[in-house]
Amino acid sequence: MQLCLAENAMTDNNEKHVNSIHMKGNDNAKKDEADKATALVQMRMTPEKKSRYVHEAKRNGLSISAWIQRHMDQVCDESDANYQKKKSGKP
Repeated sequence: MQLCLAENAMTDNNEKHVNSIHMKGNDNAKKDEADKATALVQMRMTPEKKSRYVHEAKRNGLSISAWIQRHMDQVCDESDANYQKKKSGKP
């Protein structure tokens, strides 16, 4: 089991604050090679937005990564469906 610390410099005087501490098992080891998540997307947001997203993810029983992926997948699926409608000429 691996201990993960997420640190961000969030104050004017560059003090580091630990935003989250969680225990993470080796989930990727349980997955097939094709299903392992190895790519990384980094994004910046306000601390308030991050807090809101983390809260919503926890409320839904998801990690922040899984929650963000779920929402990004939904947006892509809707966009694909809209594109296919326009391409086929359907209203």
